[in-house]
Order: sequence, then structure tokens, then C-alpha cells
Amino acid sequence: MRGQQPDQQGRASSVQICGPTDFTAGSHVRDLDQLSENQLNQRIENQLKALLGNTLPTQGPALPAMASVHQANVRLGESEYPTLVRNVHAWCAKNGAMPPTAWGDVTDSRPTLQRLDDVGALDFEPLDASQMLKWLKAADLWPTGMPLSTDPKEVGLSAQDLERADSDEHKARQERQRVRQTVSVNGEPVNVGDGYRDLRERIEASFNDDPKIINTPIRFAKLEELDSPSARGGNEGRTKGPTASARPRPSQSQLEAIGFAGELVAYRWLASRYKDRFTDDCWVSKNRAFFMTGSTGDDGCGYDFLIPARGGALMYEVKATSGGAGEFQLGESEVRQAQMHARNDRWRLLVITHVLAAERQLLVLHNPFSPNSRGQYVFAGEGLRIRYNPSQ
Repeated sequence: MRGQQPDQQGRASSVQICGPTDFTAGSHVRDLDQLSENQLNQRIENQLKALLGNTLPTQGPALPAMASVHQANVRLGESEYPTLVRNVHAWCAKNGAMPPTAWGDVTDSRPTLQRLDDVGALDFEPLDASQMLKWLKAADLWPTGMPLSTDPKEVGLSAQDLERADSDEHKARQERQRVRQTVSVNGEPVNVGDGYRDLRERIEASFNDDPKIINTPIRFAKLEELDSPSARGGNEGRTKGPTASARPRPSQSQLEAIGFAGELVAYRWLASRYKDRFTDDCWVSKNRAFFMTGSTGDDGCGYDFLIPARGGALMYEVKATSGGAGEFQLGESEVRQAQMHARNDRWRLLVITHVLAAERQLLVLHNPFSPNSRGQYVFAGEGLRIRYNPSQ
């Protein structure tokens, strides 16, 4: 299927359906104003058969959750970007070429990762560095004529070439990268680019300075009635933190640090509230690996903590924000678990606001899919972004 460019109102003006010899001489093309779900499914089925044969596989190894694959590939892209962009700029300067637009900022990997995301490169399997290079070339993100390698010698760069790339401008942009890997904890900068040790120590110390959040009772917060999708709210936006609209979006490193800080606060609170049944094994998400040994965790469970309880375990999904309350997002596995437990109170939201500041607060929220929550949330963004407003 090939989609034409959108019209002035942002809609695809038509869809072209090609025959089995797509993009070859003599291929048959039909223009359709609309494409039904059945036509799309049949098209996908035909392409799978063309690639895999008439008998499609019915068994095989379990696929990892798409969210975890995507996150791992984003992390790889962020870690490889400083080396790659340096080589690209140095090679282009030496060879009189212009770097692809996505490599314009040596400290901002987002345009490059967004392009890879747009073509689906980050979703299907965990990539290694060599596979990511191939995707960069396939997505027209690699300079024409530049060898496909991360090794400066293999792309024809000397130490002098690289030194010229490390100009004052480059160093200034490196500083911007440092800023994007820095979060403010109680007004003090903490760099999370090399791990969460300093962040963990700062958060842990804050419990000793002001333990009141740990003593917050297990009580569902009261929410105001919301009657329209335009109701306000929101800070950072991702599956681990509410969304931001007014401020620039935090970097991936900052978002992940906020998510870890939220789960660390949740860990201490849950251990305090459920003393008779809470163990380290109750922390089931991957963030546990930044704090303790043992299981590396799983972000595909649909919750971050699982607490044994009579009548069925309690599931707590943590949402953290560096600002106030108002909006959060749910990932696919979280929506699935929330819907599965819509008629009981076992799946819960644990929202920690201002998680990096002394005024942090903890809110226990009902399942948004529960009939008892009707009117307290507004579903935005196709039902995954949810707004709420706590009573004052």
C-alpha cells in the first residue's frame, strides 16, 4: 500500500493498491478513495505470504512486548548518537558534503530517532549497533558515499579530522547534551547520563529529611468531576509520567529518571504501608534493576508493583511527574490490565507529583476504567491519555 501526500486539510486524498509485482515494470495500480479494514488485512496477508510462503508459521518463540523493544532501541540510539554524529560531521566536512538534516544538532538525537520511529525501525526487534546503521542508511539518514561503520578509521577519518569536529560549537552542543541528561533534585542538578546512583542517594536522603510522604495513608484520592475533554491538566507525557503542554518536552533520559524516582518513592511507601507482606519481589518493573540485584524486571506486566493480598494481589501502576497533577498516559499492557480489573479495586494508580522536589505528594487513584470512576477522568488521545483534577 502506498499513501499519497496529505491534502491541505491533512487527509490522504487517495490510496494506491499495487499488484503482487509492486514497484516493478508492468505492475498494476488502482487508486482508491477509501481503504476498508478487510482490504487492508487482505493486503497484509498477501504480503506475508509473498515473504514467508503460503503456509504461515503458527508457532515460534514468544515476541517481547513492543514497548520494551522500542524503549531498548531508543536507549541504544541515544547511546550511539554522540559517536555517530561526530563521525558524520567530520566525514562530511572532510568530503565537502552536507550532513543529513536530522544530524544538524550534535547533542539532539530526537530528529534521527523520530525518523527511525516513523519508518518502524524501533518496534520489531532489539537492534544492535550494526543493525541500527543499516536502518539509518535505509531511512536516508546516512551520508551518500560514507562507509557504514562506527569506526573512524574505517570511514577514513584521522585523529586530526575528529579534532576539527570538536570545535567550540561542538563543545557548546555537548554542554546542551549534558543539560538534557540532568535533572534538578530539590534545586540541585544531578546528572543521570551515567546511571542513577546520585539520583537514588538524593531521593533516599530526602526521606530522612522529610518522611511525611512515606506516612501517607492508603486512601483513594477524591477527584473532581470533569465534564469535557478540554479540562486542563498535565505535565510530562509518557507511560511513566504525566504530560507537558506549556514547557519543552524533557529528554528521554530525564523522563526515564523521573520514572525511576517515582518508582523508588513508591517502593518506600509500599514497603511502609504493607509491612506484613511486602518484599523486594513485589517490585516487578525493570526499574528495580537500578536499585537491587535479582530479577531484572519486566515492563510488560501492566503494573510496576504486585502486592499479595487476600482475595487477589493488588497491582500498583506508578505515574511520576516533576510538576503537578493532572494528566498521565497508559501503555498497552497497562490498559489491558486496567480493563481486566475494571470491576474491582485490585489495579490502582499511584501518582507521585513533584517527585524531584521537597513538596512531592502521593495520590492513590481508582482504575480509570472502573464504573465508579465515571466522570472523574477524561480520555484523550484515543483513550490512552487520561486527564483528572484532584479536589483541593
